[in-house]
Amino acid sequence: QPQQQPQPQPQPQSQPQPQQQPQQEQETPQPAEPLPANALKSKEEGNTLFKAGQYGAAAECYTRALQQCAAANVRAPVGQAQLLSNRAACLLKSGDCKGCVADCRKSLQLQPGDAKTLLRLAAGYEALELYQLAADNFLVVLRQHAGHTAASEGLSRCSRALAATRSALGSGAYEALKAKGNACVKQGQHERALDYYSQCVALQRGDPAALNNRALCHLHLQEYAAAAEDASQVLSAQPDNLKALYRRAQAYAHLQQLAPARADLQALLAIEPTNAPALAELKAVEARMQTGGSPTPAAKPTQAATSTPETKPAAAATATKTASPANAKPAPTPAPAPTPAPQPATTTPTTPTTTTSTTSRPLSSAEFVSGCKARAGDPAKLALLLQSVAAEQLPRLFGSQLEADFILPVARAAAEFMPPASAKAYLAALRKTPRFDMVVMFLSEQDEKELRQIEARLA
Repeated sequence: QPQQQPQPQPQPQSQPQPQQQPQQEQETPQPAEPLPANALKSKEEGNTLFKAGQYGAAAECYTRALQQCAAANVRAPVGQAQLLSNRAACLLKSGDCKGCVADCRKSLQLQPGDAKTLLRLAAGYEALELYQLAADNFLVVLRQHAGHTAASEGLSRCSRALAATRSALGSGAYEALKAKGNACVKQGQHERALDYYSQCVALQRGDPAALNNRALCHLHLQEYAAAAEDASQVLSAQPDNLKALYRRAQAYAHLQQLAPARADLQALLAIEPTNAPALAELKAVEARMQTGGSPTPAAKPTQAATSTPETKPAAAATATKTASPANAKPAPTPAPAPTPAPQPATTTPTTPTTTTSTTSRPLSSAEFVSGCKARAGDPAKLALLLQSVAAEQLPRLFGSQLEADFILPVARAAAEFMPPASAKAYLAALRKTPRFDMVVMFLSEQDEKELRQIEARLA
């Protein structure tokens, strides 16, 4: 069943925090607001449709509610988390596992430890045959609700599948799994790589190479607390591991923990003073500290973060020079506070379902481009603007004014706040803009890679 009224307080985090993790350096958050009346109405309509088995229509209602929250500039983390979780249930029922997983992960960032969402996430992972990630999340639910039937059965199924895989690989299971993870990283398949590295960690607890590689995946997936946790495990055994220092520093920076981020970078530079990525990151962190710690850009690992994963366990002080971003999510051991025993989500879902709508008065090219510029830093609002015009109008509206700075914000907004089919249509239309082929040449290698990854994910 979809979740009903938002709970007054978010649940505690489902993922364990790094030991002795410093306090976050960020402004005191504003109190959470309730969902706007129109969003609450859309949510109730979605709940009714879900119960009637109309999962596509229900997903559209939840998407509309999320857009109404963004339009009203409302901060309602628990209510928004439940909208994402409910939409994930629709996607799961509709067979869109990737969409389900994506919505669950967003939901858990807003409401960590929610048992219903964890079950839906586990179900999505299981349907994608990411059995270690599924098992880890089933285990979290069991720690909240001992003996929970759906979680127990799911964990049993995943454990059998994992045992069969390891048996087939024989004594070389660890190396074979790590090689598969490395291959996935090179192909940009970080979620699948995360599953392989988590299996490596399960086989060899505390292995620095597997933990470092898993931290890299967490960073790419914007799971910064988990990346910091994995890097911290490496550093507890190897305090001079350069990759772990760099990845944890980037995780801390995204978590607004600027002082510990600076400390990790300074420790790295004390070992290797000419490490260019660390010098650049330190400069950025110190600049943010001087300006009061403005938020980090939306989670895109830097070039150093995309370095190849370790192919053998890293030695303490001789760790690879190129470290990577942080904030990954530990594989299986979180123990969040209990919530009402959830009902398992079944099947597999996808992202929201909304179609393009057009404004009553057509936007001029200048108005549209100006609106895109103003909303470039706010993906939700940018997605609303994009959806106010038909996808096929993008080439005309951008026209000769398309710039390289527009491409990634548009791609991210479409991928995050539109159904996959709609997002794919908007990106295809963007590519038809006359200047696109020339402008894309001015993207950095990392930005071009991210664009390809977004398009591949939607495909």
